[in-house]
Amino acid sequence: MKTTDLHSIWDAPDHSRLTSKQYTVRLPIRVAAQLAALGEMYPRKTMTDLIGDLLAAGLDQLAEDLPTKNVGEKPLGFREDGEAEWEQSGPGVTFAQLTRKYLEEFEREETPKAATEKSANKSSKLATREVRKAKR
Repeated sequence: MKTTDLHSIWDAPDHSRLTSKQYTVRLPIRVAAQLAALGEMYPRKTMTDLIGDLLAAGLDQLAEDLPTKNVGEKPLGFREDGEAEWEQSGPGVTFAQLTRKYLEEFEREETPKAATEKSANKSSKLATREVRKAKR
């Protein structure tokens, strides 16, 4: 996601998944004022939406900008377009690896909760049906 895409994103419906983890931060006054301005400009979006999208855009840009370097004497192979593929190292690679690690961890944590919530919803619906049948 790029910051240039945010206006379009904020005018569209939101279907993103949120983690159950919460982060509390104190913001510099200027940043808080900018967020308040965005909140007024996009009243259908929550502060969580706005901050999440801004962080996502900034982190995506950071991931693109972190340095990586090719290592090894020979390429690992060649892509269809003929471009050599090299083993890479550096902060960009480390960031990508750690992001995948934590994404998998957070998804594992959320999956049992989602299954429990679905099961509770099904049980609740079944109980409601049973109550309705009993009243007839």
